[in-house]
Amino acid sequence: MSAALRAVMAWWAAPGRLIALGILIVGIGLQCLNPQSLRQLRDVGFDVEQRLSPQPAGNITVPIVAVDEDSLTKLGQWPWPRSLMAELVRRIAAGKPAALGVDVLYPEPDRFSPPRLAQTLPGLPEALAAELAQLPSSDNKLAEAFGELPTVLGEGPSEEPPREPVAPQNMTLIRQLGGDPRPYITGYASLIRSLPEISRAARAEAALTSQPDADGVVRAVPLFTSFRGQLIPTLGLQLIRIAAGINFIDVTTGKAGIAGVGLGPLMIPTDAQGRAYVHFAAPRGRYISAATVLDPSFDPAQLTGQIVLLGVTGLGLVDQKLTPMGLTQGIQVHAELIESILGEKLLHRPVAVFWIELGLIILAGLLTIAVLRGDAPKLGASIAAGLIVLLIGGEFLVFRFTGWLVDGIYPAVIAVATSAGMLLGHLRAAQAARRHLATELAHQRELTARTEGELAAARELQLGLLPHRFPAFPDRLDIDLFARIEPARAVGGDFFDFRLVDDKHLFFLIADVSGKGVPAALFMEMTLQIIRASVQQYRCDLEQVVNETNAKTAAASIDMGEVGSGMFVTAFAGIIDTDTGAVSFTSAGHDSPYIVDRAGHVRQLTTAGGPPLGVLDDYSYPIDSDRLHPGEVLMLFTDGVTEAQDAAGELYSARRLSEALEQIPADHARTVVDGCFDAVGAFVKDAEQADDITVLALRLDAEAPLAA
Repeated sequence: MSAALRAVMAWWAAPGRLIALGILIVGIGLQCLNPQSLRQLRDVGFDVEQRLSPQPAGNITVPIVAVDEDSLTKLGQWPWPRSLMAELVRRIAAGKPAALGVDVLYPEPDRFSPPRLAQTLPGLPEALAAELAQLPSSDNKLAEAFGELPTVLGEGPSEEPPREPVAPQNMTLIRQLGGDPRPYITGYASLIRSLPEISRAARAEAALTSQPDADGVVRAVPLFTSFRGQLIPTLGLQLIRIAAGINFIDVTTGKAGIAGVGLGPLMIPTDAQGRAYVHFAAPRGRYISAATVLDPSFDPAQLTGQIVLLGVTGLGLVDQKLTPMGLTQGIQVHAELIESILGEKLLHRPVAVFWIELGLIILAGLLTIAVLRGDAPKLGASIAAGLIVLLIGGEFLVFRFTGWLVDGIYPAVIAVATSAGMLLGHLRAAQAARRHLATELAHQRELTARTEGELAAARELQLGLLPHRFPAFPDRLDIDLFARIEPARAVGGDFFDFRLVDDKHLFFLIADVSGKGVPAALFMEMTLQIIRASVQQYRCDLEQVVNETNAKTAAASIDMGEVGSGMFVTAFAGIIDTDTGAVSFTSAGHDSPYIVDRAGHVRQLTTAGGPPLGVLDDYSYPIDSDRLHPGEVLMLFTDGVTEAQDAAGELYSARRLSEALEQIPADHARTVVDGCFDAVGAFVKDAEQADDITVLALRLDAEAPLAA
């Protein structure tokens, strides 16, 4: 496996990244499947953008002549006689509008038409009935009125099967460019049309449809419906064609569906189903009451050159639609479609948007995975939050300045989800680390407790090997001897020993094994046994005792293998004549002891000495001599005294020890030992003890020694 591949695998193995990657893959899959829930999430974002940035008022406003509540109050309830509707249409025609779109169906004859009344009114005199029958039909009057201006009549698509044969209708020439658009356009089983005589008077007919989405909101309006394989333009598109005098409509179809609709110089963007996304406007004054138009004071010139819509909006007759801007009249949807097309303000969601959104999803997910790290959670979270704001803000800016419907909310949701996955991974990793740390800590505590137990047991064994009962010689009042040891760890390397070789000779020793802990204790025990055996064998011959101990210690160090490898012992040993105070002594790399008298005079023994025991197995140690006068104290110590450190790391030193001995009363051996420990303790204070401290004091011709 290459180093690069290992690095990539290690990068993905970081906490949370595989979880976040799984979330990203699921998010990509949902984008490809495009379920209803995802479409609704996307549409909610687009609706908010429409409310925040509605279509601004432009030069084009489609007026709507509405049979509103005021008209019904003044002119009677609906349906109005066709003769009244004909008068209303003629008033509109007087203004010479570019086209009139009628959002009213007339599928049945007018029951108020004179010929109809002659047939239906019971008890009508024959003469009157005959006269009424000769009068013009109201339906014909309305048809004649529609014939006075370019009129587009609405047709109602229906899922119900036709109850009677559908009469031929005005055909619109549609040129199909590319593939067949019909598979992508919604088809209907039947059409509800106006009476043939009325339909023939119109310039064209158009479908009255504004297909809502699954949540009931009208966001896009189909430009065509399909009936029996025939494409029928919807009202807004047909009105623009008639007003512009264009003879045909182009429909461009690609592999993914309908790509757009051409109307003369206009290219209308659509989705794959041939729907145009309306950019809805805020409420504006486009409604004109039918009663106002019928009033003689109304100037029809207000309608000149405009596309006009005619419909019913009175209470109880309202065809309301839910749009992103809220509830509105159904006829207003057609008006806003016309305004968006002519003003080139249609919103657009081209096929390429899918790939743009997919790229945003992948980019948002991978960036979140890359920047969110456990060692810098705040920085990663800030970058992820900035990415989310950028995605949502970018969606609004693209909508505001280009009219493209590009979804930034779902990529932001993926960024949030991958962030949550990363945080979950980091949390799980942290919890696992805490559990592992707790386990390790418990294990270490167990090992520490076990080790401390072993060390405590070894210390008890070590101290049990050393003389520990004082006075050392209760039946010899002429010998005052006291020793004290404070190991730096539970088991130290310092030790001491003393024993009467005969009635008048006392052997004494202080030593320090290199190292600490159990290995030093084992080496100490071995060395102590060698010394005691040598003293037992050679008695007062100090030279033989030390040389024998040195040779055997060196050999034992080799025999102990790794435990004793490189270990040695510094020692100071001597034999004192208890009658005369004559002392013979030697040093094996150890500090020389001090002699203190009652007057506080301090001097240090001098010796040539030699290397530590166990270093040179054939070395012959020189023996020196001196005399301990009555009342004087011989004080032996290890380097733990002079090398004791305070919190600042300063050493206690031999100078401070000598100065302390000048102040310590030399009337008892124990007084001197305890005084040394007190002086060192006052110097180091709370600093941790770094080395074993051992002090041994000897005094001859003494008063009764202090009890332990």
